[in-house]
Amino acid sequence: MNIISTLTLRHLLGNKKRSIVTILGIAASTALISAIVLGVFSFFKFFGLLAIQTEGNVHARFSEITHEQYVSLKEDKRIASVGICDAEEKITGVRLLNDKEDRFRIGNIDHVDNGYLSMGVVADYDGVLPKNSSEIAVEEQFLIDNGLDDLKIGDSLTFDQGYRYIDNGLEDFAYLAGNYRSDEQFKAESTETCTVTAILHGNRPTGNWDILRGMDDDYFPEKAQVLILLKKCDHTAIKQLNSITAEYGIDKCEYNTEYLISCFAFEDSSGSYKAFFCHDGCCPCNSHSYINYLNIQFHRNVPHRENALSWNAGKCRSYI
Repeated sequence: MNIISTLTLRHLLGNKKRSIVTILGIAASTALISAIVLGVFSFFKFFGLLAIQTEGNVHARFSEITHEQYVSLKEDKRIASVGICDAEEKITGVRLLNDKEDRFRIGNIDHVDNGYLSMGVVADYDGVLPKNSSEIAVEEQFLIDNGLDDLKIGDSLTFDQGYRYIDNGLEDFAYLAGNYRSDEQFKAESTETCTVTAILHGNRPTGNWDILRGMDDDYFPEKAQVLILLKKCDHTAIKQLNSITAEYGIDKCEYNTEYLISCFAFEDSSGSYKAFFCHDGCCPCNSHSYINYLNIQFHRNVPHRENALSWNAGKCRSYI
């Protein structure tokens, strides 16, 4: 044993109490730091799971997409999944053909493809999700409210399809979504009969829609809205999304910031903590802004689709 080891051992033995206290202090500090780091990671993981349950397994939403942009997104190797929906306001309303009050039989219908459904439906459901325009998925509560508790998978459902609006002279004309308003009106564009292929049990990401109608493969809507899911969602996610929107000339986009934060994807290193703890310059102690930021306030009776989900915009212009 060399002289350094000998002296070290002699001093340790000569100061047993101090050595034990030092060792215990180091162990306690290590355990505390580990607990803090684990707690932070667990919180961020919970934050991400909450975002999925409220907004779906989605990383970004693009509006007013052209067919060329849609094809480019489908072929992009950075993107795992692309879903599309028809954002035409004149087909977002539904009215069941029964003798119930309007507040029960009038609701909202969304027209989406299978990719959109796979990302937007995260809750339990019976059956299989719609694959074309002759198939629909219906929220269980909508059926209960209309006395259709006994409706089964494979049954047909007939309804008026059109749009809900308000135009009473006191307010400007506006399309409506969300909860029923006593002063609203309904304009039927067509009467449709579809097969119920799925019954949803409270799917929160599509909570504003009572019926989800499938979309035919060869159909591309004039007002197209797209959801995308990245293959690799990590700390580089926002850079990837910014690159995608710039590359394909996408102007209207919204990022699922709550989920991206859980992956430690920030706009840049400076200001990231401010972006996390404050929203629009508001302190988190402001309960209203904090609830909006956590995405647990659902917007109802909104005139535009963009308001149906409370996302935060990325570098693209915000349309919320």
